[in-house]
Amino acid sequence: MAIALAYSSELSPPALAQSPSSPQDASSPQDASSAKSSPAVADFDKYDNDGNGLLSRDEFRGLKTDASGRLATFATIDTSGDGELSREEYASARQATLPTGDPFIRILQRAIEAMDESYDGWKYRPEETVDSTIFTINYNASISTDGQRRLDRGLILHADSDGNRKITRAEAVRFLETQLGIRWITGDLLRTEEGEVVDFANFLRCDINKDDVLTKSEFVDTWWNSETEEQDFESFDVDGNGAVNLSEFAKKPGPYLRNPANIFTRADTNRDQKLSQAELREAIRSPRKHLVSSNIKAFDDDGDDHLSLSEFRVSMLANFNYPWEMRPKDLDRDGLLSYTEFKFHTRDLFQLQRRYYFHRLDRDGNKKLDSTEFDFEPYRLHSLYRISVNGEHSEQIYRNEEFPVVSSPSISPDGNWVLFDASPPERSNLTQIMLMKTNGDDVRDVCKGQMPSWSGSGGRFVCCRYEQGASIWIMNPNGTVHKRIDDGWAAQWSPDGKTIAYTNDNSVRLYDVESGSIRTALAKADHPYQYIYWNMCWSPDSRKIAFKGKTETHEEIGVLSITGVSKIRKLFSTNESMGEDLAWSPDGKRLLFNMYSPPHRR
Repeated sequence: MAIALAYSSELSPPALAQSPSSPQDASSPQDASSAKSSPAVADFDKYDNDGNGLLSRDEFRGLKTDASGRLATFATIDTSGDGELSREEYASARQATLPTGDPFIRILQRAIEAMDESYDGWKYRPEETVDSTIFTINYNASISTDGQRRLDRGLILHADSDGNRKITRAEAVRFLETQLGIRWITGDLLRTEEGEVVDFANFLRCDINKDDVLTKSEFVDTWWNSETEEQDFESFDVDGNGAVNLSEFAKKPGPYLRNPANIFTRADTNRDQKLSQAELREAIRSPRKHLVSSNIKAFDDDGDDHLSLSEFRVSMLANFNYPWEMRPKDLDRDGLLSYTEFKFHTRDLFQLQRRYYFHRLDRDGNKKLDSTEFDFEPYRLHSLYRISVNGEHSEQIYRNEEFPVVSSPSISPDGNWVLFDASPPERSNLTQIMLMKTNGDDVRDVCKGQMPSWSGSGGRFVCCRYEQGASIWIMNPNGTVHKRIDDGWAAQWSPDGKTIAYTNDNSVRLYDVESGSIRTALAKADHPYQYIYWNMCWSPDSRKIAFKGKTETHEEIGVLSITGVSKIRKLFSTNESMGEDLAWSPDGKRLLFNMYSPPHRR
């Protein structure tokens, strides 16, 4: 399966393909008898479900989907204006090209034609199916820069919507629509034939639990206007069911169905029918301004250092269904951005769309983007710092090129040593536990593992390791094994040295160091959290554990009392992202943590 044609900067629609058994369309669309007998409209009866010799809007919608979006809009074809299509009107439509509103419909055409060709004229045998695994492996190979055949189970689920392990041509076309960002996996359109684009990036921002529906709490907590959030939710919730789906979010008229042509007109302040870099920088909102320079270079087809309306419409600047404001990172630290690194969201969305943009930005064709082709974020090495409690003094004590991701520092009871883990950029299972003096001297590679925590005496430490499954281990400071405790994660040794706390199947367990017994302090069914994070933290008196938990819409800091009846007290809640590490103050009165502070939204 080859999709290479989809990358072409030439977006003019090709002529409609002719059926082998019908090389010509009806020669005279105005001739009723000719239109009725022409093979070009033989599928008319197939979609005329009620047999009345006319196509309703719903019947036309099914035909149009099967025709891969090649036909013009219903209103354009319905020349009589009676709300139904006659055979004559449909015959005329068969000779029409796509509407000029949305260039991505034309890109979709190219992709479908390439797919049909790679499957030996699939459009002439639409009833035939392809194995879903083979289809997605071939698709992956066709859009990858190295041509490698890769299995992606997520893609299989998206392509094989009915789960029968077979892909029909109609399913393949729908799959390409979702991969190009024309349609979401729920079936909702993200682009219209008139060229409007759903601001899906904002929907993604609000949809915290990623279930493609905005609950009232999600909407209110993430909405840009805190003064009108309640009223705004009610206005979006058209059916009054207490949730906003994507079609309601992108309702017409509404603020999240963007019109690139209108944006272009407002930005064109000198009315010369093209946008300069200065006009674009003035018109594009701040989080997306970094796209201006690279997009002018990539989409300026006529080389005049400006973007015409057609050039602007196909650019990233006019596309609102992806959060382009998030700058991808150079994870492998080679000073270039690969297609694998060309991602803007935790969900792997719209791969064909991303591949198209990557191809356009890659002006030298070397399958990598340098900083002149696209403004990405260089990889920044993590460092460990030693900071005085009053904040007046800080110094870097560790930084490493090979293992630049460092976390989970644990200071020995005597204050002389620090254990921490260090990982390569991709955070693979190669994470090492390091030991060094708190002044940065005498750095030692101790063992494989993560999240070390000193014992109360400092004679040993506990950590998590991927050995015999994800499990908890007590280790000696020289890296040798003392014992394996249990399956689990996020182990923390209490300051008094008597107990090790860890998570197992979203419960909190306690290991008694002296007896070796294990008890559940917080059962999975006894708390509201979808997930309890790693790096819990004991209070100085070893009577409470602070932890980070995730609800449907928020991240929270809770405190679990382990004396008497275990109970949770919520200390803090936010819909922003918090860091993993927590620390009690020595007097047990305060907790230290870090969290993401978003930029001001315009």
